[in-house]
Amino acid sequence: MIAGADRSGQEQLAHGRGYCTEHVPKLLAHSLDLVVPGAFYSMLQMRRRHRPGVAVTSTPTGDKIISHGGGIDGFNTELIYAKREDVVVAVLANLNGPAATEIATDLSKIARGEKTILISDRKPVRLQAGVFDRYAGHYQFPSGVMMSVWRDADRFLTQLPAQPAVEVFPESERNFFAKVVDAQITFHADGTGPVTDLVLHQNGKDQTATRMDEAVAKQRADALALKIKNQTPSPGTESELRRHITELIAGTPDFGRMGPELTEATRQALPRIQSLLTPLGALQSLQFKGVGPAGADIYDVKFEHGTVQWKIQLTQDGKIGTSFFGPPQ
Repeated sequence: MIAGADRSGQEQLAHGRGYCTEHVPKLLAHSLDLVVPGAFYSMLQMRRRHRPGVAVTSTPTGDKIISHGGGIDGFNTELIYAKREDVVVAVLANLNGPAATEIATDLSKIARGEKTILISDRKPVRLQAGVFDRYAGHYQFPSGVMMSVWRDADRFLTQLPAQPAVEVFPESERNFFAKVVDAQITFHADGTGPVTDLVLHQNGKDQTATRMDEAVAKQRADALALKIKNQTPSPGTESELRRHITELIAGTPDFGRMGPELTEATRQALPRIQSLLTPLGALQSLQFKGVGPAGADIYDVKFEHGTVQWKIQLTQDGKIGTSFFGPPQ
């Protein structure tokens, strides 16, 4: 277990919205043999509308992996149980983002004897700067998000909207890795012809982004900048969000109206989403609040028993590419 303490000497347990003293993580570590697998199986057997967000996946060797995570601002947790090996990993990290999940996943693989490559294990090779120029440009993921790739002297850089640039280092002519986050990129080309796409390897997933025509990329980037400057919502986001929320509460989301990445995430997290939204009662109103730095439309969504802030962004074909809501107020 990895536990992070704040300046007050207490630790925040990132499961729901709770705090715990510095002794609780130690007690949790000693009592995992009682909690798991019983707790996981209890959650899996609960009625669907009240079931927490438990993900069940399988390894290439057929082992069943059951996992559950949670988070509050600045703190995240991940609990993973491998049924066949009877291995349990619990991580509490005082970091935003996927740190807890990444650490727990790597520790679980190591405990089960699987090969795991850490960032420190990766060694850059020498690559002529001009080689990277072939990859420079803009690439679009199915969610509609664009990644920019360029060279600055002898540094190779990538960037997603509203995020700082991330330097990547060559492992080979087409494979690159980052040091600030556990992520790798593979560029694909049609033989000796132009580069067609890149694949982002991160959090155990492979996401393909197609290379864009530079004129189209500039047009969309200019349109996004104007939208953010004017703080105007994209047409259709309010009606799509209203429908989307209603379906999530009912447990019947229309996956045909979502991008592939959101579809996969929603399938895994649907029970937890329902457990968070159902206590809020009936949906009452939506109020547009602005546009986020990455271009998502932000709405205050009022329910019978609370209000949440929700971000939504549509893909070029009108599907929901991004859907995210914060804690109830």
